[in-house]
Parts: sequence; structure tokens; C-alpha cells
Amino acid sequence: MFKSFSIKFFISYTVVTLIMFVMIYYGFNIYLVNQYYKQTTSELETEKQKIMMDLENISYFDEETLAATFDSKMAYSTHNFYILDTQSNVIYDTQVDELSIEGDFIYNEAVKHALDGETHVEKSTLNNTFSVTSVIATLPIIKNNEVVAALVNTAPMPAITDIIRNISFVIFLILMVILAITFTFTYFFASKVTSTIGAFNETAKRIASGQLASRVDMPYTNNDVGILAKNMNFMAEELQRVDNMRKEFIANISHDLRSPLTSIGGFAQAMLDGTIQADNQKKYLKIILTQTEHLTNLTQNILLLTQMENNIVKLEKNNFDIHHLLKKVLIQFEKNIVDKSIVISLITDNDSLMVNADLNQIQRVIYNIIDNAIKFSRVGDELTIETMVMENNIQISISDTGMGMSETEIKYMWIRFHKGDKSRGQDKRGFGIGLSIVREIINAHNQTIDVFSQLGKGTTFIFTLDKAK
Repeated sequence: MFKSFSIKFFISYTVVTLIMFVMIYYGFNIYLVNQYYKQTTSELETEKQKIMMDLENISYFDEETLAATFDSKMAYSTHNFYILDTQSNVIYDTQVDELSIEGDFIYNEAVKHALDGETHVEKSTLNNTFSVTSVIATLPIIKNNEVVAALVNTAPMPAITDIIRNISFVIFLILMVILAITFTFTYFFASKVTSTIGAFNETAKRIASGQLASRVDMPYTNNDVGILAKNMNFMAEELQRVDNMRKEFIANISHDLRSPLTSIGGFAQAMLDGTIQADNQKKYLKIILTQTEHLTNLTQNILLLTQMENNIVKLEKNNFDIHHLLKKVLIQFEKNIVDKSIVISLITDNDSLMVNADLNQIQRVIYNIIDNAIKFSRVGDELTIETMVMENNIQISISDTGMGMSETEIKYMWIRFHKGDKSRGQDKRGFGIGLSIVREIINAHNQTIDVFSQLGKGTTFIFTLDKAK
């Protein structure tokens, strides 16, 4: 496949070069012929004017008179001149000896124009007298308003043949040099392209077979190939990261599903076997109920995230007090806040602040953000919640002075099932979908959410909601 690519590339390059050669050859040919034609026409026109001035002094035309008039003056000319009588017979020829055509009958369209009293210039043969094409200029010789003879001036076109032949030879040599350079360039270029494509192909095959740690081994450059290699390796890194997240998610969810299911099954079996006395069954039934609620919340969160991403969930917007909702959510974390001695600050301009949104979904947003903040807070850290009235909406800011996040963690924090560095927090619970749900809910409200964090200094989430009208 790659070799065929190299051959096709070389053939294409060679064909283009040949086409260019043919175009240049014929272009030069046409250009030189046209230039020669123009130059010859101009020269014939000049000589013709001189001859006409000499002919004006001749009262009658015979061989001796014409020879005495022209023989000495035409020695400088490289063109042939003929004078024809009204019967198209040559009565004077500047050529001598065996080349002379005096006495011959010649006739063509150019001669016809002259005998009709018209000046004419064309490229043709002179009545097949000459087998080569010539530039022919004819004009009438008029005496007493009557055409008495015709002047024919010819310049053979083969005079340019040698020039064209020489130029063709030079162009041919240039073509050979170009083809040699083309072959060398194409060979090395195609070889490099072949090896590069081969590297990409092999890497792609390994990645497709599940070897996600495979990378294209070549230096990154600013050209297209270097950028492609960089992007392909980045794709492989992302696939590997997603695969690691998938494996981690399966491991986490397997563990968290097994634990409550084990508890539920164990307690239920113990009660059926009579191991747990009747007076203690209520206690263990509450544990079973708690574990069941945990499993229900997990499945609901996964289902909600899927529905949000597929735009299935319809928001039920209404007006409510965001301050009341913030306090309500904080109360749910009272035990965690007390256990970690977290300092809470609620900064508002008014006792109440009305927004227009889906109350249940926004409650979930606030819950998930505060839950994340408390999870990664240390004993004695601070949690600050601030609301601010903007021009067209309400801005809610939730900040903590906890462990914070690195730039890499911020980059992936919105991705489902991604969990931050589990070694940073004492609380290992969760499946990495809380913040994904937060983003989807805010996006569904056509609002914005941003996060700012510094490792070791804390994290701030800022999102907006519509003001109630």
C-alpha cells in the first residue's frame, strides 16, 4: 500500500513535470514564431516603403530597368522580392542564378489581393513554388490609377527553425535535470512519508487492540506531521485516562454496591434464621433501609446524569428564596461541619433573595458543591457562601479553604466518574458524578459555572441563576 503510494506520488510528479515541459515548449514555440512574424512583417513593411519610393520613378517595367534600380539597393536585404505583371508572371527576382524564378507564374490569395489593388500580409506558401511556409507581403504598383504590377516580398519561416531546435534541446536538458531532482526528492520524501504513515498505522492498530499505552515515537514539530503525532498521542492519553476511569468506576461501584447488598442480605438472612431477636430487628431494619436509600440515591444520580446529558429532563422553574435554600442545605451537613469544626460564613445583602429556577435541581447543585467542599476540608477550615445581585442575574459563590486542586484535576473535574486524588481526603465515598451533575444542571438553566482553585489553599465555585421577575 505504501509502496504503491510512493509510485503513484512519483508518477503524478513526473506527469506534472512532463505537462509543464510540453506547455513551456509549445509556449516558447508559439511565442518565438509570433515574435519572428511580427519582426519580419515590420522589416518587410519598411523595405516595402523604400521600394515603393524607387518604383515611383520608373515609367515602365522591363528587366533591365528593374535590375538597374534594385540590384545595388537590395544587396543589404535578407528577404526576397519579386515583381509580377498583371498576368502573375515574375518579371523581376532579386535572387540570381539557379534560385531565380523570373518567368515563372505564381499565384495565391496574397498575389490576388495585390492585383486587386490591396496591400496584404499573411503566412503561407507561394503557390507551392516554395515548400516551406513564409511571411508574404504583397502590395499593388499603381500608375495613373491603374494596377500595372504587384510587388511580392517573402521571408521564409524556417529561418527560426534552428532557434527553436536549440531552445528545445536546452529545455530537454532542463527536463532531464528536473526529472533527476524530482526522482531523488520523491524517493526520499516518499520514504519518509511511508515510514511516518507506517508508524501511525502500527500505533493505531495497537491502540485499537487495547494497548492504550502505545504512542507515536517521533519528535513534535510545528509541521502537519508533528502536529498529527502530537494529537494522536494526546488521543491515546485521553483514551487511556478514560479507560482507567472506567476501570476505577467499575471497581468503586462494585465495592459500594457489594457492601450495602452484603449488609442487606446478611441482616435479612439473620432475621429469617432467627439469629436476630425480635426486639433487635427494628434496629437492623433501619440499617437495611439506610443501605437501600444509599443504593437508590446512587442509581438515581446515574440516571439523572444520563437524562441531563441527553436533554431528557424538563426543568420546572419557579420563584424561590435562594438564601433559604442555602441554609436548608447547610443544615443537612450540620454533623459533618461540627465534626470538622468548619467555620461557616454566609455573606448576603438582604435577608431574602428571589431567583427563578428549578428548586429541586438547584438544591442538588448546592448540595453537591458543599458536599465536595466539606469532603476535602481539614479540621478548622472555612466555608464561605456569598450571593451577589448582578445586572441580569444572581451570582452564588461557594468557597472553602480546604486542600484545593491542581490544574490537571481542574481540567478533568467535570468529566463523569472522574475522582480527585483520593489520598487527599479522609472521605473516600462518591463515584465522581456529583460535579458532572452540577455542570449539566447549570447548563440546562442556560447559566454559567466556573471554578478557581489552588492546591493547598482551597477552591471556589461560582455559578449564576436568573433573578425572579
